[in-house]
Amino acid sequence: MTIMFAGRTDCYARQTGKDRGLRKTTAAMDMPNLIMQHLQGSHVIAFYPFDAKDLCYYCAVDVPQREAAMKLSQFLRDNSLPVLVEKLATRDAYHIWIPIIPAKTRTVHKFAKQLLHDAEIEGCVVYPRQKSIDSCHKSCGDFLGLPLGMDQENAKLSEFIDPITFEPVGSVVIKEVLRFREAPECKTTMQSPADESADQEATDDLDAC
Repeated sequence: MTIMFAGRTDCYARQTGKDRGLRKTTAAMDMPNLIMQHLQGSHVIAFYPFDAKDLCYYCAVDVPQREAAMKLSQFLRDNSLPVLVEKLATRDAYHIWIPIIPAKTRTVHKFAKQLLHDAEIEGCVVYPRQKSIDSCHKSCGDFLGLPLGMDQENAKLSEFIDPITFEPVGSVVIKEVLRFREAPECKTTMQSPADESADQEATDDLDAC
């Protein structure tokens, strides 16, 4: 859980008891203890995807309906990309987690947005939601709850499900993760159409392994 789903280490969001919302907390973080509290159901913990250095630690998509979640899961598998599917306890909605090696926020955000475009899926929210820490005025951006959290109101747990059958599973095995090749920064000088085309190709060139 710490390796795959944790993010920024100097702040996090927490829901306690029957509070409906999660509140940002900047207290000293004992990450293993926080995760244990989350799994035991005493708190709901959410981590911010990128840190103050603009390094993003996780990639996920919030999908509001089963049909779209199955379509996205199928698209990822068809393209040999790793996928974990989480069924939320609060509503008929899903989190599609794509395991990654930490990369620049703009790279992960661009990948997630391009993924939805190529899969022809609308109405979903990608994480990270911001392109970079600069685009959210140096704040922490938007958080996403850890998997396997308990809905405090109805005492139900979210759960991992099989990415093909969408039936509950007892455990998941992460065999592969994505490694991104960072694209060059955008240039501010005037460029010829040929140079602009080459830059666009470089920006769009993301490798998975």
